[in-house]
Amino acid sequence: MKTELEFGLMLAGQFNPGVDPLTKLTEAIEQTRAARSGGFDSLWTVQHFLADLQYFQPIPLLARLAAEAGDMHLGTSVLLVPHYPPVILAEELATLAVITGDRLIVGAGAGYRKLEFDAIGVPMRERYGRLEESIEVLRKLWSGDQVDHRGTYYDVSGVQLRMVPPRLERQPVWLGATGPKGIARAARIGDEWLATNEMTVEDLRVGQDRYMEALPDGDSAEQRSFPVIREVLIAPSTEEALALAEPALRHKYANYAQWGHQTRPVEDLLDSAVVVGSPEHCVERLATLIEETRCRHLILRMQWPGSSHAAAMQSIELFSTRVAPELRSLARP
Repeated sequence: MKTELEFGLMLAGQFNPGVDPLTKLTEAIEQTRAARSGGFDSLWTVQHFLADLQYFQPIPLLARLAAEAGDMHLGTSVLLVPHYPPVILAEELATLAVITGDRLIVGAGAGYRKLEFDAIGVPMRERYGRLEESIEVLRKLWSGDQVDHRGTYYDVSGVQLRMVPPRLERQPVWLGATGPKGIARAARIGDEWLATNEMTVEDLRVGQDRYMEALPDGDSAEQRSFPVIREVLIAPSTEEALALAEPALRHKYANYAQWGHQTRPVEDLLDSAVVVGSPEHCVERLATLIEETRCRHLILRMQWPGSSHAAAMQSIELFSTRVAPELRSLARP
């Protein structure tokens, strides 16, 4: 397991209908610059199709932000792989890997919204099989060799990708998952298990143990960072942070519930997974996560539909100056 501690910023690539998307793009650029100046290691964005919210799709957004991101890695969390033909996705991601200077991390997932599958024309029951086979095809294409693949869902034969990622088939792919089968899949075919933001510390410990048990024979976890997503908002006081974050969190999870996403009440999430408060409160909560799990790459989402850019910028600054240094000192071997 890696010993150094890394931090990522997950942008709020989703926002309410009626909001000017050009304004939100400007805010994303400003937050990216602030994260770069604040010493963040990675930048992430989200994906859904045909949502009740406006969404920046991740591949073009990350291409736009690559210059502002500097040396940060750029990641998708998560790209809904079953919705794409593998050849198109391989070409798009290879291009993005080049644009980002070999700093791309492909965060991939199966998806869960029936509306998306119906509209795109992919049977929802096939999502896990398509996810696995698509990643297999992507890696074959990224090798730059001629590909002859005849599978259950995809027939890609006698073709060759001319533009390939700098790391070829070893382009990093992190798999998002919550259940035992998904975690085992991440161990078997992914480079990391990307743990979602609603998991408690105990959930993470159990999941990481399952991940370790499912690693193929001879596969070491020494270079893995066990990334974890956390929803975090920091303000000068815990009361101010809660006032800024709680209405937006309730709005977000109400939308997710309508999409069929099963989650706990916001009050429970604030107690067990979401971290909202003063710098001192957030150091305490995040230190527990770091000390009691294998996590060495913590990805922080600091804005949600309806919450302000100013609050996110304040949170990025407070995390960079008052929280991250404390956490890094705790994580040193």
